[in-house]
Amino acid sequence: MNEIMLRSKYTDERPVYMQIIDNIKLYIAAGSFSPGEKIPSIRTLAKGVGVNPNTMQKSLCELESMGYIVSKKRNGSRYVTNNKSIIDTLKQEIASTKCRELIASVHLLNVNEEQLIRIIHKFWQDDYQPDRRKI
Repeated sequence: MNEIMLRSKYTDERPVYMQIIDNIKLYIAAGSFSPGEKIPSIRTLAKGVGVNPNTMQKSLCELESMGYIVSKKRNGSRYVTNNKSIIDTLKQEIASTKCRELIASVHLLNVNEEQLIRIIHKFWQDDYQPDRRKI
């Protein structure tokens, strides 16, 4: 798996295994963990993250039950799902959650829909258009 996850800090109030699940889901959705990519052993991941192997096992089992990770029974290895539909749905769920969080935050600032759309459009144009990226 990717170094990004291995360097993550798990400090919010939710159980660590849930934070690990959310981070791995984000990396799968973002393509940082490729479909079909083999996942390192539980011990390797747990050591890299600094958690007990049982915590990592719990996270991976949950991800497997959700369909984001699949096991190859013959060798016990785990892989990121190749199911494009599952990954696309995950992307939409994460994007929707982030949008809800953004709207809730700016609503507290009395920013209306039109203002928010203008702000988003400006940032999108300035920072995320391939031909306009800052070098």
